[in-house]
Amino acid sequence: MSSTSARRSATYLERRYAPYAKWFGTAFQRLACSAQLYEPLGRMLAARTLDDRERAWTIVVERTLALHEHHQLLARGRYAPADVYAGRRGIGIPAFGPSSIHDLVAELRSHITDPEVLALPPRLGSINQMFAVRDLEDDAPRWRTWFRRA
Repeated sequence: MSSTSARRSATYLERRYAPYAKWFGTAFQRLACSAQLYEPLGRMLAARTLDDRERAWTIVVERTLALHEHHQLLARGRYAPADVYAGRRGIGIPAFGPSSIHDLVAELRSHITDPEVLALPPRLGSINQMFAVRDLEDDAPRWRTWFRRA
């Protein structure tokens, strides 16, 4: 999870459109839950030491998980920030173990009810992961053909 994914998940939880980067910060500040995330995100970004950054990031992860729990998308208390790398620093949701990031994603996906969304490949990701705006502008005929086939 990154600071961007924490903010994006907040927009999705409040069923708001997440605009492109230029306006994303403004849109994020308008969310009801931004008050819970804004201050620790700011401390994380302004931190002068890795320890300070990781303490702030841990709060961001905890509060993002709490928001998902509040919306009954995740079981209460099942997931917690922890070291994600063996032998080096890095806080997040571990990839292995009883409460892994894979379990978290599966639990979130279990709430999807739209058959068209369920039919999509599990790791498809978002349009932002498939194209950059420049890609769309530079090769419009190709992406139009791709979307017509989908």
